[in-house]
Amino acid sequence: MGARSWLRSLIVVCLSVGAAPSSSLATATTTATSEEHVRVFDTCWRLVQRFFYDRDLNGLDWKEVRERYRPRALEADDGQELRRILQEMLAELDASHASVMDREVYRDLQAELDNERTWTHGLLLEETRPGKLFVRSLYEGGAAEAAGLTLGDEILLVNGEAPFHSERLLEAGYDPALPGPGLFFLEAGKETVIRLRVRSTPSRGSAREVELEPRWMNGVDAARNSVRIVDVDGRRIGLVHLWYCQRGVDKVLREAIQGKLEDCDALVVDLRGRGGYVNVVDSILGCFERGRSLTRRLRNVRPWKKPVVFLIDERSRSAKEILAYHVRRHEVGILVGRKTEGAVLGAGFFKLPDGSILELPITRVPVGDVDLEGLGVEPHVEVEVDLPYAQGEDPILVRGIEVALEQTRPSRRILGPF
Repeated sequence: MGARSWLRSLIVVCLSVGAAPSSSLATATTTATSEEHVRVFDTCWRLVQRFFYDRDLNGLDWKEVRERYRPRALEADDGQELRRILQEMLAELDASHASVMDREVYRDLQAELDNERTWTHGLLLEETRPGKLFVRSLYEGGAAEAAGLTLGDEILLVNGEAPFHSERLLEAGYDPALPGPGLFFLEAGKETVIRLRVRSTPSRGSAREVELEPRWMNGVDAARNSVRIVDVDGRRIGLVHLWYCQRGVDKVLREAIQGKLEDCDALVVDLRGRGGYVNVVDSILGCFERGRSLTRRLRNVRPWKKPVVFLIDERSRSAKEILAYHVRRHEVGILVGRKTEGAVLGAGFFKLPDGSILELPITRVPVGDVDLEGLGVEPHVEVEVDLPYAQGEDPILVRGIEVALEQTRPSRRILGPF
């Protein structure tokens, strides 16, 4: 399949289905609440039956699944319990991009991918250990970074409450069928200042208070803030972090390699973060000499011809996995880090009667003759990572810089097929 064909194969749609949003799910169980739960459940079940990418539903007897889960939905105490039941049901589909997310999460995600700014703390949290939240990533120039939070910090309290009891904690959207721990962020608004109690070590005495005041920004701003140069052994290594495959981030990359980073000896492109739009992959690949053979020639772009390292991990997903595949398959650069998530299905988004959003895989996205769903992309150089209490240490970035330095010495170059 040609480069243009696989770009066209990803479809992302937004459909509105069901009744107007209701707040009744937050109340105690009543007859009205039970009826609302059933409406949400039935709508979700029907949407899966109608739009799931595999007409055989991966071999599931979907009617039997309904019989098992519907009584539980009827008896759910509140919206949170109903959400857990729906996620359990969707996990049985054994597919990525099948989950229920808060409308606020969906709203901010769509704004992010379309290069619109929102009020954000620039902070992604992970339940790396059961019942415990740790800082997974920080926007460069974001509120959390400015407040002194670092990778691996544990979040003990949010506005005086245990994190999972706080209304400010929102699921960042995750695939219940996949093994990774849950991701979360803190809901932000223009005047929303959040007080955190955090610690950087397991010692209780290390806890400290942090105030977060959100900033008006997005991943493109963070990518632009991330552009910098490190000097190592007389070599200049350029760094840029692409948080999403989102509109505008390709322009940041082009400006960096033709401007501030132009005279560097090697480049490190950080692909850790989330997924995004597959058509942006085209523009990113076109910034590199070896990638130009895979895509259309971009006007006014002087492609990067020197060594390049790409950082990936188990949260690099969707469009970024397609990018990582081509980096490895066509020897565009070296992949350093962890195997990607294996979440490469085209998603549709559907509104449920309570206002929450069903994310549902509606199409396969083959890349050449490879289906990356459930497979992921292996790095050339694997790096062990232990997030809790990392105290800001980033072993994938450190190793990536080392490999980039090695690539400036031709006898040490590492390349190989997928």
